[in-house]
Amino acid sequence: MRNLAGETPISGLAALGVDTLSPGGEGVKYWGSKIPKGFDTAMEEKNLPKLPVNINWPVDKPVDWVAVKNKYFAQILTPEGGGEKVIVHAVREVLPAEIADPKVNPKSATVDKLSATILLPELTIGAGEVFTRAIQYYVGPKKYSELNKNGLHQVDVMEFGMWAPVGKLLLKIMNGIHDFLWPHNYGIAIILLTILVRIVFWPITRKSTESMKKMQEIQPLVKAVQAKYKDNTQKQQQEVMALYKEHKVNPLGGCLPMLIQIPVFIALFVVLRSAIELRFAHFLWIRDLSQPENLFAGMLPFGLSLNLLPILMAGTMAIQQKMTPSASADPNQQKIMMFMPVMMLVMFYNFAAGLALYWTTQNVLMIVQQLMMRKSKAQSPMSKA
Repeated sequence: MRNLAGETPISGLAALGVDTLSPGGEGVKYWGSKIPKGFDTAMEEKNLPKLPVNINWPVDKPVDWVAVKNKYFAQILTPEGGGEKVIVHAVREVLPAEIADPKVNPKSATVDKLSATILLPELTIGAGEVFTRAIQYYVGPKKYSELNKNGLHQVDVMEFGMWAPVGKLLLKIMNGIHDFLWPHNYGIAIILLTILVRIVFWPITRKSTESMKKMQEIQPLVKAVQAKYKDNTQKQQQEVMALYKEHKVNPLGGCLPMLIQIPVFIALFVVLRSAIELRFAHFLWIRDLSQPENLFAGMLPFGLSLNLLPILMAGTMAIQQKMTPSASADPNQQKIMMFMPVMMLVMFYNFAAGLALYWTTQNVLMIVQQLMMRKSKAQSPMSKA
């Protein structure tokens, strides 16, 4: 199996992978990130002058099945009774400089092609005996609804990670929105799913924001206490805690609600980065939600293309950060936080448009939420008094 032509590599995942499931309940093993090191090992063991172009890399353990996959598709071989071990056949990418000069040795191997062989247990068949072995072979998309039918944890080739139950639920909801709501568009499905998640977490986010606002309001008092007892750390901590108690402020109130939301946002991120449903799915000016927008491809300086969504994402993040009260009055810390949009722009600029759409929608919803909370507070009887 090879990478799909023109596909953007997945951040945090091997572009090509080999997965296995062994008996004993240890779960699916992902070998893709370890295979490139096999080229270095082969060069050292065989005392070669440069990295070999191809290797046979063993998985020396019994397996129930083996899968070879790229970003969106997988081949899964499941022999009846399993196999004794797996041999992975890997071919690395040969650099143009190597073609021009065979002595050039790349620093590391980029796997270009993968295949795998299952070695079945030896069997002695007597004269006239007939033996039949059933083998199940799946070749197709890494689509949850299809892989889940196969059982034997084959759906785990999708690599949802530690938040798999949450990721699977979010994927089902996104597909449900797409299937049942006109005009059956995955861009709209991503937006509606993000709105749904924000509605569910509205009470938690509101409580977190209010807690941070209270922390911000009493920061001058906290600094005064710290200055007064700067030579007595224990007394300083006691007085600060008394101050929190007096003003009914929980110092963790702004953090804990946000921590509860992290598994959902990580799971949604993981689902969107490799969901085959987004492949060739269009939305507004975006031709493929699984790829960067690539407007004016290669026409910008340094051969870059224009991706609008990451720019909108960074802009809305900057606005949202300015509107969100900070628990700290430290100007240096606030400056570091304002650098975050720039960092996120660099990180997300060549990510799939579906991911940038999700993050931008989330930022816009946070801005709307902040405006609603400000309006509600301004109209409350206590604020008018």
